[in-house]
Amino acid sequence: MSEYSDKELAIGLRKRLKWRGASGFNAGMTALLEKAINRVSDMPARQQNAIARLLLAELDAEGQWDASFSASQHELAQLAGQALAERRRGKTRKMDLAHDF
Repeated sequence: MSEYSDKELAIGLRKRLKWRGASGFNAGMTALLEKAINRVSDMPARQQNAIARLLLAELDAEGQWDASFSASQHELAQLAGQALAERRRGKTRKMDLAHDF
């Protein structure tokens, strides 16, 4: 997990959550996220920072997945084409969830 300073946590969360300073959060925030942020804001600073680190790490990981998928679209399209061609040639079978996993 990445370690962030308190300043980095505050800046990173504000950017990712589109903080508008004194006016509050962006109207695009869901009610559930706002509820969670409000509950976290009542916690001691140490717990707030721990939760912020977890959230930032999750957001960073999500960004890495997005980058990986966008960088591999050509390869994924080729694999999908191969799978469809195998299906057309009758080389596939319906998955049996009870036995295939």
